[in-house]
Amino acid sequence: MLMTHIEKTRPRTILEVGCGNSTWLPYLAKRTSARVAGIDYSEQGCELARNNLAASGVDGDIICGDIFQLNSQETGTFDFVYSLGLVEHFDSLETVIARLGQFVTPGGVLLSEVPNLLSIHGLMVYAYQPELLAKHKIVTVRQLVETYEKLQFHAIDSGAVGIFSMGIVAWGIEQRFPKLDPLILPLVRFGTKVTDRILRRGGCYRGVPLFAPFLYAVGKK
Repeated sequence: MLMTHIEKTRPRTILEVGCGNSTWLPYLAKRTSARVAGIDYSEQGCELARNNLAASGVDGDIICGDIFQLNSQETGTFDFVYSLGLVEHFDSLETVIARLGQFVTPGGVLLSEVPNLLSIHGLMVYAYQPELLAKHKIVTVRQLVETYEKLQFHAIDSGAVGIFSMGIVAWGIEQRFPKLDPLILPLVRFGTKVTDRILRRGGCYRGVPLFAPFLYAVGKK
């Protein structure tokens, strides 16, 4: 989905917000002719992102700082700005998307992707790791679209994306019953392998809201 919109818009500059340990930036630097950059608040995450770029032999700018303290005068603006699993961590969806929009050049594109917590994946997270789930706000496609419209983005595309996979859940992290992991995790790994193989062959549950792991909205400034 990200590549679809990047290939469609052919941006000269791309910014990932929340780029800690990003594997997308090296990929995009190789696949496109765009100059890539990233922002992250974590020094460790920024260092990992820089290392990933260096290991791939590509150039990119990594800016370490809080997006609410940085501004476009410091960072510049970009033709294509995206975040993958960022905006759902903030109390005000409008406030954070408005801030991301400040990094978008006029006529540029903003893409926001969030985990689909009203799905089978969300149910599994609720059952297995409720403390981790509590760190996320539930964001729906409708909320994303309404926020984009309120902030005067247009040509908005939105929907559910991704194929069902049990592997989307962060198994082994902040689990409710850690002592059960020796029993649960081998079954999950086996079930994930078998299920993914069957569903990928059949092309099933791709982008279906109940099963898709992610939701997104993309719009033009």
